[in-house]
Amino acid sequence: TGLRYLVESVQPIWQEGRLFAYLTGAYIDYPRDVLDRLTVDMGVTKGLDQEARKALKAGVEWGTFAGRELYKFPYAAWLNVISQSPTQRVTGEVKAGRAIFPAYGYLDANYLGLTASGIRTVSRTMAASLSATIEDSRAHEEPYSYAGLSVAPGIAWLLTEPALLVKANFSVGERHYAGIDPFFGKRRMDTKSTAEASLRSKIWRFLNFTPVLLLSLERNRSNIDYYSYRKVNLSLGLE
Repeated sequence: TGLRYLVESVQPIWQEGRLFAYLTGAYIDYPRDVLDRLTVDMGVTKGLDQEARKALKAGVEWGTFAGRELYKFPYAAWLNVISQSPTQRVTGEVKAGRAIFPAYGYLDANYLGLTASGIRTVSRTMAASLSATIEDSRAHEEPYSYAGLSVAPGIAWLLTEPALLVKANFSVGERHYAGIDPFFGKRRMDTKSTAEASLRSKIWRFLNFTPVLLLSLERNRSNIDYYSYRKVNLSLGLE
């Protein structure tokens, strides 16, 4: 169990040219410092049309574990609105990048992911969402390459008294690894599920940000017990 601090920000660089910078940072503080993790995702997004239906994204994600660099992941993505109406929106994304693990070169991998997501207004105060992702990661060594599929439904509910936005999301996905694990002698298969609930209000302000309270539960079930785990995180975020 840990406490996660989250910051999210989007800032215009060139408003007329539809160029924006984004930053997401998360720090997970566990009772023991050796488990603390920092993850940062930052980059730029360039809109390609006035209707904001097409965009290119370029960024880098990097993470640390116990104060040491764990990985970096430079990537590029293409985003496209497939369908849009006053009550629904369907988008697609293609994302490609290179994961680099400075201390574990055998994990270095080329990554490709395809995501389709949609959101639909159910009522004046409620919206439902659904996304699906197919991913393929080709690592330097075959046992660490994998193909995966995940789906993630969600719901957002706006309360007027008091003024609160409640969000709940659930996701489940599978990863099938390409080769025999060199330490355990069999091919790894994982099923990962997460549940997340968040609470925010526009009347909450801190340094021009909106505070967010978030509770997340994560469970990974693997046919190799060593890779199975459970996590519970309570987060305080700023948007």
